[in-house]
Amino acid sequence: MKDYKTIWDSLSATFADASFVVGYLGDEEEIRSNGQHTANFLKSVLRIEPTDKVLEIGCGVARIGRELAPACGEWHGADISGKMIEYSRERTTGMPNVFLHELPETDLSIFNDGYFDCVYSTIVFMHLDKIEVFNYMREALRVLAPGGRAYFDTYNIVAPEAWQEFLKIIEAFPLGRRPGHVSQFSSPPEILKFMTEAGYTDVHVDDVNPQLVVTLGRRPAQEGFVRPTTALNQEVVDRLAAWKRQQEAEAGGEIGVTQAKTTAVVPYADWIALNEDIAAKDSYIVEVERVLEEKNRHIATLEKRVRQQDRLLGQLPVRVAARLSKPRR
Repeated sequence: MKDYKTIWDSLSATFADASFVVGYLGDEEEIRSNGQHTANFLKSVLRIEPTDKVLEIGCGVARIGRELAPACGEWHGADISGKMIEYSRERTTGMPNVFLHELPETDLSIFNDGYFDCVYSTIVFMHLDKIEVFNYMREALRVLAPGGRAYFDTYNIVAPEAWQEFLKIIEAFPLGRRPGHVSQFSSPPEILKFMTEAGYTDVHVDDVNPQLVVTLGRRPAQEGFVRPTTALNQEVVDRLAAWKRQQEAEAGGEIGVTQAKTTAVVPYADWIALNEDIAAKDSYIVEVERVLEEKNRHIATLEKRVRQQDRLLGQLPVRVAARLSKPRR
């Protein structure tokens, strides 16, 4: 699984960086205007009431939460990036119904079952692998109260503008060098499948947007359900905190491999395991060498195909060869 925490902390080293990656936004005025537009949309489609407890997955710099919080009882922003949470906290200072949470992993395990009335995630799932997308949908259902509403969106591979973005990504990044955060794409049937298999009812999937596929769903009703009184599952929070303290103690301080954006990062647990077990370290090195060898073979195959194409073009009439060699638009 990708190290999403490191990826997004690296992309949000400064507030300007964070504002850019969450929507190509500039100054505070632009962030506020853009966030208000999205907040108004979500209030409408989710039918948010003044007493509702609302959770955003991937809150970024609180672009939406800063504007949505006054319209609900509680607004909770969750993000995998601690840097994003720092910026959100700065932007929501003095807002008593705002609660911010750094997710330790790509799930919602820190939250109690059935606490929230609404859960949403917008312009986030497109940056995740499909397994994480489906898992977040299931987790959102778990933390929703019976009858609670959910909204999600992502790039729609069959939408005209999204397809052009798909092609741009293919052209922009060489084979094997696609960054971990670059957008991925889905389709309406796939999102419908995810929502129904996750357990939502009243599922609606809309693909009229020229870029996005959006979906709404509800957690089924449940007789006798008692809503928890707190959002956080304190047992899980305490367990994760103890685990983190143990890691730091064993490390003897911070491991300085995550400071530079270009530095490869080894997860701490893997780092300890490799240093405690020489055989595991050797096995790891062998696996890296195998992957590099496989890549080299793939590159050699591509070079061979290019040489064959060059020979083929050399045998064609000049006018035909020139037409075939032009890049497709």
